[in-house]
Amino acid sequence: MKEERQKIEKEAKKKAENSISKELKDLQEQIKEKDEKLEIAEDNEIKLRKEKRELDEDKRKFKLDNERKLEEGRKKIFEEAVKITEENHDLKDKEKQKIIDDLKTQIHDLQRKSEQGSQKLQGEVLEEELEKMLKNAFPRDDIEPISSGVVGADVIQKVYSQSGKISGKILFESKNANNWGGSWITKLKKDMIGVKADIGVIVAKTLPEGIDTFGCIEKIIIVHYKLVVPVTVLLRNQLLEVSLTKGFGIGKNEKMESLYTYLTSTEFRQKIESIVGAFKDMNEDLDKEKRATMKQWAKREKQVDQLIHGVASMYGNMQGLIGSSLQDIKLLEMQESNDNDEKKHSEEEFLVEDDHRKHNKGK
Repeated sequence: MKEERQKIEKEAKKKAENSISKELKDLQEQIKEKDEKLEIAEDNEIKLRKEKRELDEDKRKFKLDNERKLEEGRKKIFEEAVKITEENHDLKDKEKQKIIDDLKTQIHDLQRKSEQGSQKLQGEVLEEELEKMLKNAFPRDDIEPISSGVVGADVIQKVYSQSGKISGKILFESKNANNWGGSWITKLKKDMIGVKADIGVIVAKTLPEGIDTFGCIEKIIIVHYKLVVPVTVLLRNQLLEVSLTKGFGIGKNEKMESLYTYLTSTEFRQKIESIVGAFKDMNEDLDKEKRATMKQWAKREKQVDQLIHGVASMYGNMQGLIGSSLQDIKLLEMQESNDNDEKKHSEEEFLVEDDHRKHNKGK
């Protein structure tokens, strides 16, 4: 029994050792397989990490290359845009300079033609303006021009009282010359005798020495063109007073002498000077307002033009770079057409205004 038990224990122990050995071997093989798989997995992980790093590096290089290319493209586009803009500005500056030079040439030609104009034509214009002013200022009187070719002055004014009775005659001689003529007074005196005028007036844009606005030489009134109406008002009033005195038949010679004395007096001159001062102040205020308005308008117009031209130029550059995929904007095309029309219209207005200003200056 004892030997049997020992045999059984020995066999059991051997079986147990064999079983444990197999399990241990199996476990060792499993561990080996796991180690091999782990090694393969680690190698794969290392390989994947390496590939990821290479991919990230390639991605960074690709992104960097794209950024460089985009930067180079932007720089090239910017340089081309600047070049096109400079060329456009250069062309526009040359166009503006050409327009300015053409306008200067036209202005010079107009000035030359104006200076070379017929003195007779200038005199007729001044005569017509004088007649128009007198008719507007004195609708009750008869303002009659003396026909061209007839020996005499230019315009005669028949002064009528409120009762419709003629009170006297004023004979006007208009002179648009640049220099004062010494024989004008003598000629007007002869003309006064022919039409039986009571007062003679020379209206001129150039007055003799010693007379700034108006004065009296040898009983002939000398007045600047701008002061014809106020001076004629005073002369007309004196004729009405003298006519009233004539009606009573008293002091005829004394009144005529008083009229001459009054016309050459300081009081008469001060009245005219006050009227002249008021006219000058009004003209200066009007000129200041006109200059301020024109300056503000020109400033705003230039700002708007610069803004619109900048947008149109930028959009045109983009079209040139991108191509037909960038559609046209009709408003910009219309604006360019309107700019050309306004430019032409402004040139015409400038020439007309300059001509009008010269005409007024001549008057």
